[in-house]
Amino acid sequence: MRTRDASAHSHGISRWNPGPSTYLRAMRRTTAWSWVGTIVASVLATAANAGDLAARARDLAAPASDITSGVVAPPAPTTHRSRAAILEPGAERVVRYAIDEARELSLALLAPPGTSPRDLGLRLIAPDGTELRVAGAGGEVAAPSRLGRVRLADGNIGPTFGLDAWDAVRFDIERPMPGTWTVRGDGDQWAVLATDDRGPELLARWTTPVHVVGKESAIVLAIDGAAPADGRVRVDVRGPTGAPCAVAVRDAVARFAPTETGRHLVRVEVVGAPNADRAPRTLGLVIDVGAPARIASVRREASTDGVREAWPVRIDTNDVSFESVFVAGEVWATVNAATIPVAWVGSLAPLVDGPNAAREATLTFDRRWLVVAGVPEGAPLELRNLRIHDRDAWLVRDLVSSLPLGPAALPPAGTPIDLDEMRLGRAGGHPVPISLASLPGSDDAAVGSHALVLVHGYCSSGVTFPPAQFSGQVGVFFDPNQAKSNDAFAQTLLGYTSQFKSFGVAAHSQGGLASLHLYTFYWSGLDWAGPGIGGNTRLIQSVASPYQGTPLAGNLAILGQIFGTGCGAITDLTPDGAVAWLSTIPTWARQRVHYWTTSFEDGPFLDYCNLVTDFFLTDPDDGVIEKIRGQLPGANNMGHVEGWCHTTGMADPPNYTDAVRNAQINTQAAR
Repeated sequence: MRTRDASAHSHGISRWNPGPSTYLRAMRRTTAWSWVGTIVASVLATAANAGDLAARARDLAAPASDITSGVVAPPAPTTHRSRAAILEPGAERVVRYAIDEARELSLALLAPPGTSPRDLGLRLIAPDGTELRVAGAGGEVAAPSRLGRVRLADGNIGPTFGLDAWDAVRFDIERPMPGTWTVRGDGDQWAVLATDDRGPELLARWTTPVHVVGKESAIVLAIDGAAPADGRVRVDVRGPTGAPCAVAVRDAVARFAPTETGRHLVRVEVVGAPNADRAPRTLGLVIDVGAPARIASVRREASTDGVREAWPVRIDTNDVSFESVFVAGEVWATVNAATIPVAWVGSLAPLVDGPNAAREATLTFDRRWLVVAGVPEGAPLELRNLRIHDRDAWLVRDLVSSLPLGPAALPPAGTPIDLDEMRLGRAGGHPVPISLASLPGSDDAAVGSHALVLVHGYCSSGVTFPPAQFSGQVGVFFDPNQAKSNDAFAQTLLGYTSQFKSFGVAAHSQGGLASLHLYTFYWSGLDWAGPGIGGNTRLIQSVASPYQGTPLAGNLAILGQIFGTGCGAITDLTPDGAVAWLSTIPTWARQRVHYWTTSFEDGPFLDYCNLVTDFFLTDPDDGVIEKIRGQLPGANNMGHVEGWCHTTGMADPPNYTDAVRNAQINTQAAR
């Protein structure tokens, strides 16, 4: 997710920041444009400034096997788990943490960025009153054996949070003394992260992926798998303006009705016993709330070529910002009294005016899928699990279980079956507006070349993959200090790569998701990448990409709320957001990804990449991405490697600097 490295100029990368017209002039200088080049050029040719750009979106589809396997099924709720807590001092400037017994107790002391925990006099006090002051470097702490084996770790956690400096101190205590451990400080703006291995586990799960204004959202809560008694759980929900939502917690379910659109931060807190401060647990969750939008109906237009037909979907909404959506559904047919899946269809489509002042987003259906599925002429068709996703946050705005489509109409006899064309849609697709505020600059790769593009991740402040470890035409994407959704990230990447005839990708962290998003939903130079230096054709190669999200997205948002840090939460990177996004990525797109995961080198004692993020992650992890959530089902898993962390400033080197892996990426990449 987050990367920190040397400045953009440390690798000798020139920075060129042209406007769209400069891009077009450079593109026109190339002499070998095919019809494909015309399509790619149209990304920029529609306007004189970036704010009016248009892209070409696919009319994508997937075979019935993606329906039956669940690859494109509507997103299912994700279970969030926590054995940790984020605790703020009370009026006494004290945080207390009580345990009955534990093999391990870990406490991290955080002062505001730019302030050391030593500056605020933060100190740890054992149950018997023994005081452990924060002093000296990390290592074994001289302490009475009755307290347990105490180790101190300290360091700069700023790079993980997009900051230059932020010191933290962590105490790890093996077989700690039972009782109440206390952290005391001189100020009131600090926090403690705490976890132990014997206390309760907090679980939370949304009941629906749809969160809109005026509609109830609900979270099912549990402690160690059982429903907690009333009063043991507190839930606080804050909207984008910071205003609280009224929350009712009853029978282990927290319910609230959002009153404003935008990103909401949800904090769930539980204590080990009623009205006590024993083994607290907290969870941070992020959701995006949209304005109401309702799928009203679907109609079929007459086919103009006998092969493809348009299905405008009527969407009722008063949201004037709702200009385009991703709409998708499953096509089923009734054959011999049995219903069978035919295909899944989806489209990133603009909302346009339809009959009777209705707003519509259009799906395109290729009738050849009926032939592949063995559906006879006139068989009844229906559209199941029809849904619309918000284009920015990929939030599910509405979901309809079934709508009738009428009788099947087969394509003309003898129409060739071209599965690639049926999955990806006609070359060129359809126009869809994009919202780039600016385009990233160019670099040393030649305009009009067949390039390998190095793509960084979320909130990156510098280049990740060292360009010197790659050869041939290498483009270095550089859009620093940004927190963008997968779609906005993909749009920016599309604008940058339009200067190349074709390209493959080496991506770090969210760059992998953005590249896969670009390939799935838009026409780009990825579609015409050919064999590279080694004669190989790996289209997208990624390292440490959170394809199934990361728990940090919500928990670090709470720290951001306390200290005002970070680039901002991205819903696509939360476990819930990632599930919603992945549910729209067909197998044919996933198969073009080769990915690696990494983690710290496991040793005899408490090991981690980052002394703070470790509180929220399940081992093995790289300090940001868990191995389990770095998996992309249906793609090519290149393995898991220990001894590498996510970014600079962690216990092991940054995983994107692995020269051996980078050499493999270089020779295997399509270009």
